[in-house]
Amino acid sequence: MQDPEPPCLSGRCDACVGIKPADLIMVKAGASWGAESCGSMEDYMTTFAFHIHLSVCFGGKFQKALSVIGLDCIDFFKASYYPYIGLLVPYTFELNIWIAKASFKISWPVHDLAPAVHAHCNRKSAASRKATASENYWWNFLIQCYSQKQLCEPGFIALPFKSRLGPHCPGFVSVSPRSTCFTKFNEARGKPRITIDAHILVWFWYVKVYDETLYL
Repeated sequence: MQDPEPPCLSGRCDACVGIKPADLIMVKAGASWGAESCGSMEDYMTTFAFHIHLSVCFGGKFQKALSVIGLDCIDFFKASYYPYIGLLVPYTFELNIWIAKASFKISWPVHDLAPAVHAHCNRKSAASRKATASENYWWNFLIQCYSQKQLCEPGFIALPFKSRLGPHCPGFVSVSPRSTCFTKFNEARGKPRITIDAHILVWFWYVKVYDETLYL
């Protein structure tokens, strides 16, 4: 059973508040939703989120100069909610200027994995049972011509039959696709934590100079 293609959709809405168009300072509020990655259904579900943010934007005669170094707008508040993995990010502060960027983020799991995640990982289990039937077929077919020792030799296992014969060989450690699926979602959900990182620009690349995760 194949996974459906992830619906790679996103949206955003912003509103600016100022006294007049040439105001020196304006407040911008916005809301958005979407996924950071759509390579697979797991990527989509672990990165899909709803976001709200508040920014202070500077206008007037200094606006062009500030935009060059990335300070024309500063996000001083951003909150995100990841419905599939039950993760709330109640506060994020990001500073991104020309020569450096830094972020401060609080992450807090607020509920269990969504029913859609359980349904997705259970489909992995059904696909695993189908694969097991295929493994048994190939094992029963080849065991008529070879001994178990021959079939489990490294040289033989290296053939294309490896994935089908491995579970029948001594010492083979199997991890179910369903278990692997839940592990990926639980790792993305994580524990309550504060994440701080900073990068500086070296030539044309940003180099990480600080990265710390504090578990609460």
